[in-house]
Amino acid sequence: MKNTLKYIGLLGLVLQLYACGDETLVDETLSNINNGAVLRNLEVNNGLDISDASSSYSITLEAQDAQNGNLLKEVRVNVGFDDNTDLVDDDDEGDSKATTSFMTIPASSFSPGDRDLPVFTFTATMDELLDHVGLTLGEVNIEDEFEIEFTMELTDGRIFDSGNASNDITRTGTFSFFNSQFDYNAEIGDPRRLAVEELSVSLEDNFLKSGSIDTVFMTFDRESSKIITPPTVTRVSREGNLDDAIIGKVEGPITRPNIDGIDEDQEFYYFLYRAGMALTDTIDFTLSGAEAVAGFEMNAKTIEEAYIIDNAAPEVARVAENVSVEDGEIGLVSLDLVYPEVVAKGKVKVVIESEDFDMVTIEMEVIKGDVVENIDFIPRVGAALIPAAEVEMDITITEVMDLAGNVASETVTVTLFD
Repeated sequence: MKNTLKYIGLLGLVLQLYACGDETLVDETLSNINNGAVLRNLEVNNGLDISDASSSYSITLEAQDAQNGNLLKEVRVNVGFDDNTDLVDDDDEGDSKATTSFMTIPASSFSPGDRDLPVFTFTATMDELLDHVGLTLGEVNIEDEFEIEFTMELTDGRIFDSGNASNDITRTGTFSFFNSQFDYNAEIGDPRRLAVEELSVSLEDNFLKSGSIDTVFMTFDRESSKIITPPTVTRVSREGNLDDAIIGKVEGPITRPNIDGIDEDQEFYYFLYRAGMALTDTIDFTLSGAEAVAGFEMNAKTIEEAYIIDNAAPEVARVAENVSVEDGEIGLVSLDLVYPEVVAKGKVKVVIESEDFDMVTIEMEVIKGDVVENIDFIPRVGAALIPAAEVEMDITITEVMDLAGNVASETVTVTLFD
């Protein structure tokens, strides 16, 4: 109970702190860090586009110090480049460039914001950033980053940057009152091109048999979901078969209601696929050509192993036996039926027949995903056990189904003490 009361007391204290006005809270905290200064991140807009030299990155910053921004002298901006392209040699830094001086923003360039604190929006185009680090569009890739570092200098000569900022200043998230990281990474993207958020098939398992039809869904990112050119789908048979097919064309968009806590409706496209006659095959799909902006086709996206074509019945590959013998008589016989593929859930009937013992019938539940089914029985004639000698038996297994829906009924012959 004492611990509970302590926690409740701490929660109350936190709520009281957050109930204070913003100015009171920041003044108290600034006092605790010796009247320091912060460069609060109000908003970031990253539109850097690998295909557009005029695209830009911007960040709106708010300066605050012990005198409400009046101590600000200037903000210095350094820019570098981080090459994130996969490299053959882990020690190779590629085209990465150290940060160097990009520009200096005097205090006079800041204007009063909503909180009467100095505010400035830093903007740089892709072309300007590339020129600064000595690279061209052809030398950078998607997911490479520009490193942008801000340093504050006050009129009394003090310097504030990421090197001397505490965690309270740079923290992001729920308790990020200051949200002043000083250093930022501007990732190069492809904002004008469609990006596929999700590719999925409607089957729980992706196994299909001949003639089976399933639906493939494509969900694109919401910001660019207004597609003016639908995607082209290319199917690839790893075995080189040509008798399977995409039925019709890509359809959409269709809106499905909010799911999994998503507030907005989501648009998706789809197409139908029909499996061919191949005994076994693996099918991949490649999506390409879709556009949200004319001239900016999506980067090709491949669904590997979208479907496994399986027209082969799940026949037993081998039988492993284990026989117990006592006083010259056969006791428990344990047989493992080993399949070359996983089987589906269901009931299987097994009938064991031999000239040396009475027929045995077993019905058992098969667990989805099994590749081995175990059968245990004791061979008898009437109530009597049989001698431990060579025994031949036929094992008939019926209604075994694989994940594609192929059903097998077969008889295998097993000889004990062969």
